[in-house]
Amino acid sequence: MALYLHKLSILNYKNLQPQELEFSEGFNCFTGKNGSGKTNLLDAVYMLGLTRSYFNHSDADNVQHHEDFYRLCGTFHEAENQYVTEVAYGKKQRKFVRVNDEKAKKFSDHIGRFPILIITPDDIHLVKGYSEGRRAMMDQVICQTDRFYLEALGHYQKVLKQRNQYLKNLEANADEDLMDSYDLQLVNSGKLIYEKRSAFLEGIKAPFEAIYKAVSEDNESVEFIYESHLNDGDFIEILKNSRQKDVITRRTLYGLHKDDIRFEMNQYAVKKMASQGQQKSFLIALKLACAEYLTKSSGKKPILLLDDIFDKLDQNRVEALVRFILNVNAGQVFLSDTDYGRIKRIFEKVKVPHRIFEVSEGKII
Repeated sequence: MALYLHKLSILNYKNLQPQELEFSEGFNCFTGKNGSGKTNLLDAVYMLGLTRSYFNHSDADNVQHHEDFYRLCGTFHEAENQYVTEVAYGKKQRKFVRVNDEKAKKFSDHIGRFPILIITPDDIHLVKGYSEGRRAMMDQVICQTDRFYLEALGHYQKVLKQRNQYLKNLEANADEDLMDSYDLQLVNSGKLIYEKRSAFLEGIKAPFEAIYKAVSEDNESVEFIYESHLNDGDFIEILKNSRQKDVITRRTLYGLHKDDIRFEMNQYAVKKMASQGQQKSFLIALKLACAEYLTKSSGKKPILLLDDIFDKLDQNRVEALVRFILNVNAGQVFLSDTDYGRIKRIFEKVKVPHRIFEVSEGKII
């Protein structure tokens, strides 16, 4: 089902000047110097779909300096339907999301309506960094396709926080009945989370391997392995067996909040053995496989946001990547790049509907 953002209105968002933009259903390219506002334009699109900034989760910090509020308004088209979507926040008023004049009761009700996937240079931490980022990546994708997962994740995180706070403040022996209650709630939510994460990773495995070979032009064997305490046994038993350690350490040591994904290339850890180019190809393949998952799971082609991912890639590799994105995603794409000439040359060869926007000091010129 074709989904695209037709128009975007911006007011007081980050360093962006007030403006109204109209986009192509194909590729939309923001070019300009670093700091000109290209990434913030992509982030504004992300905000309309996910109700939060990808780069800065504090809404107060996303308000332009010397202003009291920001407002983003976008017009999405899907088949014959039109959705006027507004996200606004004020330092003196609560943030809200509104679609066709109807306010969302909860932000979670809006997530998944307009699936969006973003790739940024900082996403390399998914390959090189800590497990928290990899869990967040899984959650961001799955939550856009599964309301039950979103609810289970929220409940799990709430109970985990309560359990950890209880352990932290414990001055005597733990109340076993209370601990049993916490554990049962974690298990009820955790089993669904585990099943959905397992299915997600299994679902992107084949496309990930195929995309890596296509975008890397290399012959390495690549794979990823889901690491979870639930791989090793029944969750309730794991929690019971670790309770004494939890009391001593004052925190919950085992559970879905410790899940990780191990990335391997030729059976060695990618973050230790792979070159920068290989790591970047690994990241791009991983994210594009997630885009395929969103399409298959939601029935909607996600809007793809590509922030400066062509850096350090030669012209042939860039053209190959654009062609591959067309084949994999075939939905609307927004991308940023500092090299106007490179973008122009790409689309002289790759015939696809597109618009090129030059950005300077937070405004399209």
